[in-house]
Amino acid sequence: MKKRIPLSILVFFSGILFTVLFYKQTPGLNLLLFEAIIISVILFIQHDRPQSRIAIFTCCATLASAIAFVINYTNFAFVVNLVSFYLFIGVLIFQEAKSVSTSFGLAASNLRLSVQKFFAGLGSVPAGQRGTSIRTYAWRFRIIFFLVPVILLFLVMYAMSNPYFNDALADGLQPVIDLFRHMEFDLPLVFSLGISCSVFALVRVAVPEAVQYDMQSSIQLQRRRRSVWVRNSFGLKKEVIAAKFLFIALNILLLLVNILDIRHVWFNFQWNGTYLKQFVHEGTYLLIVSIFISIGIVLYFFRGNVNFYRKSKALKQLAVLWMIQNAILAVSVAIRNFHYISYFALAYKRIGVIFFLILTLYGIWTVVLKIRNQYSVFYLFRNNLMAMFIMILFISFFNWENMIVRYNFNHAKTAFLHYDFLAEMPDKALPLLDRSKEELQLADVYQQHLFRFNVHYMSAEEFLEKIKIQKELFRKKWEAKSLLSWNYAEYAAYQKLFMTAGK
Repeated sequence: MKKRIPLSILVFFSGILFTVLFYKQTPGLNLLLFEAIIISVILFIQHDRPQSRIAIFTCCATLASAIAFVINYTNFAFVVNLVSFYLFIGVLIFQEAKSVSTSFGLAASNLRLSVQKFFAGLGSVPAGQRGTSIRTYAWRFRIIFFLVPVILLFLVMYAMSNPYFNDALADGLQPVIDLFRHMEFDLPLVFSLGISCSVFALVRVAVPEAVQYDMQSSIQLQRRRRSVWVRNSFGLKKEVIAAKFLFIALNILLLLVNILDIRHVWFNFQWNGTYLKQFVHEGTYLLIVSIFISIGIVLYFFRGNVNFYRKSKALKQLAVLWMIQNAILAVSVAIRNFHYISYFALAYKRIGVIFFLILTLYGIWTVVLKIRNQYSVFYLFRNNLMAMFIMILFISFFNWENMIVRYNFNHAKTAFLHYDFLAEMPDKALPLLDRSKEELQLADVYQQHLFRFNVHYMSAEEFLEKIKIQKELFRKKWEAKSLLSWNYAEYAAYQKLFMTAGK
């Protein structure tokens, strides 16, 4: 039978690999290399192969998001990659999980339990696996622990007694001395982080309670039988009557809001030259909160036996109607956001609102399905969490900064060109930010005609000067980077700015 590599050895060398890849390096190609190697260890050394669809998907998502990070070099892609890797480990702990929420929970518990299991296993020798612990290796090579101190003792004595030997020894050990002299305090921290990541990935512990809860969960609601039928029926009747009154009132209120929005926001919107702050910022946030409160109210009334009550058909219809009206409200929020983009161009939050509303509409649809098909809250969490994960993974595949800069300059004739915001863009966007003085002056003519705010914003001349400084700083930073920190987005920016253009 083929012997398996001890877990302690895998963790130790993975920690060393992490240190080599990330010490004094910024995340880039090293992130993809580390995760590819760790996943290879899991698949081919630990023989823990993804078998379920979600396990295969999260494994691919981890590698895909790492590639997306190397190509696009966005902070969002980096965060999504960490979430994907975290979820992948959680899925591996229990591949039969019905919901990603279970996998997230198992991954969270593994952060603590894996460390306990790893260090507890260092001092023990499992049955049938002698020689696999640190203690066993220490006993095998115990003679070294005696020889090394003796040799060092005589080395020091000879060096102190003979100046010629001392000089020769100093010359011979100078590279080692220089290594320790230039070694910084953060090296142990990086190594510790590498060990922690390796332990989390390679030592996986399942929590029986979480596994059992997931196995017992169902997407279908179960009717709760009560012993006192009369009291139960009377309680349901009162609750249904109250819920009907509430949903009728709320439907009427929301109908008025939607009629006004359709009239003034959808078809007759006119911009008066202001910031649209109340129209978009406060209005959008409040409307989104109201949608989620609406979903919460529906979940409250349809939490139990009301779903099976024979006289609840009208209540279900009113609740579905209210969800449809909330979907219309979400569309109104999206139109507000598009109006904002039309006059004030693209920004991170404005893009985020679009994707958030798509998830909101999907969430409303799942609530409607829950009402119609008597699904459980477990069904809602399972489907919406998975939809959220797929959405953020999709978003990580795009270079949003370059898209924002390109869109904002292309629409400078009709939308506000916010130099202060654009000047804070990352280095990879510099080729798109590197505009000529004539081009910016022409844009200023349109800006001064459209926007006359009392607030001082960065001028075209200030923007030009700041981009010039950023270009020089970027040149120095990129040329100082090693291959481990390489990423395509900054590489392409460097080529366009300083190689292709001959600058």
